[in-house]
Amino acid sequence: MDSYNNIVLYVLDSLRIDCLPNEWKNRSVYYPCISQSTWSAPSFSTLSTGLYPEEHGVMNWEHQIPEETQTIFEATRESSFYQETPGPGIKSVLKDPDWMPVEDLEPPFLYMERDCQSHTPFGEYDSVFEYYSATGKDYEQVRADYEEGVSQAFEQLKSRLRALEERGLRESTCVIVTSDHGELLGEYGTVGHTTPLCPELVRVPVLFLDLPEEDFQTEPGTIIEHVDLVTTLASEFDLPVAQQGVNILSETRDRRWGYSSVWQTDSKDRRFYEAAGAFTSESGRVLTDSSRFMQSLYAIYLMTKKAKRPAISKPALFKTLWERNPSFGTTPPIDVETLREFQNGLDEGTALDQTLDDGTEDRLKQLGYLDQ
Repeated sequence: MDSYNNIVLYVLDSLRIDCLPNEWKNRSVYYPCISQSTWSAPSFSTLSTGLYPEEHGVMNWEHQIPEETQTIFEATRESSFYQETPGPGIKSVLKDPDWMPVEDLEPPFLYMERDCQSHTPFGEYDSVFEYYSATGKDYEQVRADYEEGVSQAFEQLKSRLRALEERGLRESTCVIVTSDHGELLGEYGTVGHTTPLCPELVRVPVLFLDLPEEDFQTEPGTIIEHVDLVTTLASEFDLPVAQQGVNILSETRDRRWGYSSVWQTDSKDRRFYEAAGAFTSESGRVLTDSSRFMQSLYAIYLMTKKAKRPAISKPALFKTLWERNPSFGTTPPIDVETLREFQNGLDEGTALDQTLDDGTEDRLKQLGYLDQ
């Protein structure tokens, strides 16, 4: 990547891999990727630090990356995190990096944008509850609205590429497209994201736009993780972050599965749902560390309190959360012991606590992350 001075990391929120338009897959070096968690706060923290969720410790909106943990925004180049639509506090989770559109940055720069057009609520609705109250369990309509949101997000990406062209910066800018996590469109009796830990929420694309495949030592089309993406950028652009993965430009990735984890807690930090998993493009294995009793309480909470409750199929969701250690596909990628060994080998980090301002809290309620 010697010819590149700048980095653009464009993150389409909630883009699941099977909804990636072929137009973009065909013009890019494409990798199926396993996101390190199933929702935005921990996933963006991984994309910013190169650490697994257990290591950076961020697993709710009141968390912030610790001061001693460096992020990609602390590189010796102009950097920015940007989001055009009103957003729910990702900037503060990431230690408040500068907030500028790509048009205002001077080379050499690093730019990460979160595009929320592929995130509920869609269309004319202001809140997730209003949207799902209108659609109910019409999952075909939910999918159609979601795919339209994905299309709009890629149109916005085109406008960012045009802005680089107009400034004469496109050829000197490495553009990567990915997502923080996937989305459920009626599978398992539910919609949205966060839980359960499952393939639809962790399989996301990574696209290197307009780069030749022969530049990559890890074969395009094989599974990578977000930590590999961060390691690659850190190695090539001298970014001051952890390198827990593989530089896919210069190394072959031997591990054929990716790791993901999630936990959901109450105000007393009790974990109602806790799971870790290993996934490939075709299969997956999940270890659930929360008890059936706690997961049953969590299911009742989702059905009665969460903004997406009008779209939940109660019997299907309850059955999903009752199941212990589910596997997906015909042959799980690894055995339980290997997955547990990998999980236990991760150093445990502690995030900082932060207080949300009223505006952020209100927006999180609109997006369904906090209860109304």
